[in-house]
Amino acid sequence: MLILIQSLIIGALIGMSIGIGASNMFHIPDALGMGSFRMLSELNACKGERKEHATFGAKFLFQTGIALLAFGTFTQDLVQRSLPNLAASLLMKKGSTVEETLHHPVKMGIAGGIAGMFFVGFFMLITRLIPETAFSVAREIFSIAAFYFVSVVMPVFFWLAAIDAGRKTGFYGTLLGATSHLLIGNAVLGIVLGIVLGKSVEDLGWKKTTLTLLVVMIAIFVGLAHLSQFDWGILAEGLRG
Repeated sequence: MLILIQSLIIGALIGMSIGIGASNMFHIPDALGMGSFRMLSELNACKGERKEHATFGAKFLFQTGIALLAFGTFTQDLVQRSLPNLAASLLMKKGSTVEETLHHPVKMGIAGGIAGMFFVGFFMLITRLIPETAFSVAREIFSIAAFYFVSVVMPVFFWLAAIDAGRKTGFYGTLLGATSHLLIGNAVLGIVLGIVLGKSVEDLGWKKTTLTLLVVMIAIFVGLAHLSQFDWGILAEGLRG
């Protein structure tokens, strides 16, 4: 009962804040909005249709349950995807407009609070009913899956995207991706930076802007390598060899 009460309070606060913040995103720059442009684009993609908002928000609830089971925490799928869309679907009815529902901060705050209370409370109660042994097995399985997804699948997808974007973009994506993997153990950051640098060079050439961008990227890599305690001696030996 104590966990349920705490979950209802936390869910209400989370849902209310994200509901108001999502609604205020439509009133920028006259009001501050708490959210992300991805969330804004996803809300717009549903085109004010109640069924679309409900379907989009509900399909991420399964991923939320998996993340909670595997890692013991809620993710952005619940907060930035499910709750704002489910809150919008609660408000919309036949004949209503987005100005009266999705764009109304007070109504979205109330609807978000209700959705947050229900789903946070529901997920927390479910986790209390699952045996600890099931949690242990799930964490072992999903931790391995998450590791391969982040370390293998994502780098491959980003690398293919870099190659598909052009010769220079592919070259810099490959070069910086390999450097990133060597320094911090993951190529995604380097590939993304390589895509940015490659497209900048293709559009502008080697000018002050692109040179500054390159210097900033080098500084980022050096800083990350230092934080990850990279062994510079190995690199020196490799260059000498």
